[in-house]
Amino acid sequence: MQRSWKLNVSSKIVAVVLAFGVFLTGVPAMAASTNVVVYTGGTITKAEFQTFEGINRLFNPYYDQIVSMDTTYRKKIARQLVGLKVLTAKADKATLAKLSTRATSELNSFRSDARTQLGGQDAYKSMLNELKITESDIKTYFMRSAYVTDYFKKTYSAIDVTNQYNKMVKNNQFVIASVRHILVMTNDPSTGKAKRTDAEALKIAKQLKAKLDAGADFATLAKANTDDGGSKNTGGLYADADVNTWVAEFKTAAIKQPLNKIGDPVKTTYGYHIIRVEKRSNKKLADVRTTVEGQLFQDKFSTYIEKDLAKVIKSVVIPK
Repeated sequence: MQRSWKLNVSSKIVAVVLAFGVFLTGVPAMAASTNVVVYTGGTITKAEFQTFEGINRLFNPYYDQIVSMDTTYRKKIARQLVGLKVLTAKADKATLAKLSTRATSELNSFRSDARTQLGGQDAYKSMLNELKITESDIKTYFMRSAYVTDYFKKTYSAIDVTNQYNKMVKNNQFVIASVRHILVMTNDPSTGKAKRTDAEALKIAKQLKAKLDAGADFATLAKANTDDGGSKNTGGLYADADVNTWVAEFKTAAIKQPLNKIGDPVKTTYGYHIIRVEKRSNKKLADVRTTVEGQLFQDKFSTYIEKDLAKVIKSVVIPK
């Protein structure tokens, strides 16, 4: 079975395009062909497609899992490759030279990170061999991704960025909060064993809430009673934290619960939480601009593939 390689590489290019293999369906497959995709002006060969799948496996450790759950996913990846190839064909020689320099720098950084994380040059070579890709393939991918990113970046303005940021704020994507809580655990995540029954945990949580409602000091009570080792020494406080890192129920409470009010016990997979939200705000645009522009790029590239590229694709035949 193909191994999933998960590398924490420093490249900014890598993360840009791999999120966009989720675009469109509906181009009919034709009879068996030596080409995976035929489009007006060119083709994607079986070898090109398999190399691109290797690149996806390199940077997306869930690629094979996604493919197993979504039988159309490989077609979407094929169309993504067409988009990268068609758009990059617009680049002139001077632009390609700059892209080559940029991609070489990215490749050097990637190679260094990969060797460190994998344990040396031999392991790095083994990874490339197993994925059936070369450094030249990775560099080509970096070049195409960089060009397409720059291509679409020119199509949106500062106002577009601000509007996208406001939209994402409205959807609670940038909320940060200072939350103090006490966890009454039902299941120990480190062992998987039950610590107490659900009824027992809820009873204790209600008793603790009653003490807080009566005026008990939250920090003192948390230090003495919480089962959360991560916040025990801070009196149950997680300060200025990104709420999107928390489990869904805890995140919802952090977003919706009135400030400085002791909420009713909130149940999560860990147990019951007594929560007080002490501060809440949104990350500033300057701090999340890359994320915002990444979403804008995703929308632009998605629209391009769904509308413009669909007009030139004649057939898609995915190899088994």
